[in-house]
Amino acid sequence: MIALTPRLKLIVSTALALVVGFLVGTFVLTVPSPRVIGFDNTAAGVTIHGITARGASVMAFTEEGVLIDAVHASESGQFTFEGIGAGYGSTVIVLRSLNQGWRASPPKRVDLAGILGSEVSSTSTIPTAPSDLDLPPLAIPPTSTKPKVDTASSTPSYEVETISAIASIASASLAPKANQTVTVTVKDQKGKFLTGVNVAVVAHYPTEDVTYTAIGDGTYRIKFKVPENIGTGTNILLDIKATYESFASTAKASFTVK
Repeated sequence: MIALTPRLKLIVSTALALVVGFLVGTFVLTVPSPRVIGFDNTAAGVTIHGITARGASVMAFTEEGVLIDAVHASESGQFTFEGIGAGYGSTVIVLRSLNQGWRASPPKRVDLAGILGSEVSSTSTIPTAPSDLDLPPLAIPPTSTKPKVDTASSTPSYEVETISAIASIASASLAPKANQTVTVTVKDQKGKFLTGVNVAVVAHYPTEDVTYTAIGDGTYRIKFKVPENIGTGTNILLDIKATYESFASTAKASFTVK
C-alpha cells in the first residue's frame, strides 16, 4: 500500500472536494432544463409545448434577461407558451425552469427565426441551440416577489360554457413503423386549460380506423406507431374529439407516410 505524503493527501482531498462540489452543483442545486417537444406556428405567434420538472415554473426571457412570460407546469410536467412573437428586439428567447425551492435550471436557448419564417399553422420539431448563455444565475428580474404564473390546468370554479380543442403533430412526414405524437390543448371560454377532458384521436388508415386515447392535464398527448403496411405517399387523416361534461370540440390534423 502506497503511503500518502501530507502534500499528496492535500491534492487528493482537494480533487475529491472538487468532484463532490461539481456533482452537488450539477445534480442537486439545479433543476433540469425545460425540454421543448413541439410548436404550432399560428397568426398570433408561436405556441411552444414542452416538458420540465412537474409543478415547476417555466419562464421565457429575451437574451438580455428581460422576462417575457411565465407559466406553471402541470403535475405531469407539461407546459405551453402561447403567442410568442419576434417583437422583443431579437428572434431568440431563453427558457428556464424554477422549482418551488427557487432552484433554477440551466438556460435553454430557442431560435424563433426559422419557425416564424415557416408556413403558418405548420408543425415540426423546434430548433434549439446549446444552453451555454452568459445569463445571471437565475435570470430573474429584480423583484421582491415571485413572478406571476398562470395555472397550466385546473377545474374551473365558474361554469364552463364552451370548450375549444387545438391539435398538433410532432412530424408532418413519417416512415412506416415510426412513432407519431399528437398533442391536443383544451381550453374553456376564458382561455383556461381544462383538466379531466376525454380526448380521442381517430387515425384513418387505408384499411381501418384506429382510435387512440390521449392522456394529460390541460395538454393531452398520445404517441402511436405508424403501421408498417402503409404505402409511401399515403396521407393519414386524424379526427380529434375532446369531450368535457356535456361539451365537445373537434379538431383535425394529417401527416404523410414517406
